Amino acid sequence: MRISDIIVLFLIIMVFLLYTSYKYSRKRKKQKMLEELRGKPLEVFQVLEEQGYKLVDYNCSRSIAAEVNNRVYTHTFHSLMIVKKGKYKYIVYIKKGKDPLRLSTKKVREHFLTLCTFFKVAGVLIIDAEKLNIRSLEFKFKM
Repeated sequence: MRISDIIVLFLIIMVFLLYTSYKYSRKRKKQKMLEELRGKPLEVFQVLEEQGYKLVDYNCSRSIAAEVNNRVYTHTFHSLMIVKKGKYKYIVYIKKGKDPLRLSTKKVREHFLTLCTFFKVAGVLIIDAEKLNIRSLEFKFKM
């Protein structure tokens, strides 16, 4: 064997090892996220998985700081789950209680629009924790 053959063989083995370690770390990350899900969120995730959604992130948050008159105000937005179906990502909102969530109110839509903008997702999946039915809210921008 020449030195060039050894180098090529070494590169092939390194690519294979990197690929398998990447796949293992992704699998381990998903298992860890599923272990953290307990109770209703786990049931919700199973319903979403049956519908073809894949878990992207769990319990994520993002912060924003606004400066007004030299005073800094911070706010943190939280999301229980971010799932993906096809090429679109969605935030999962679990509705609790018997009161219906009215999407016709401006305040509710503005809140979900803010979440969608912050997390850079296509919309929100609203899931009733008791009935386990899924409602989708998507935003389309007109220019």
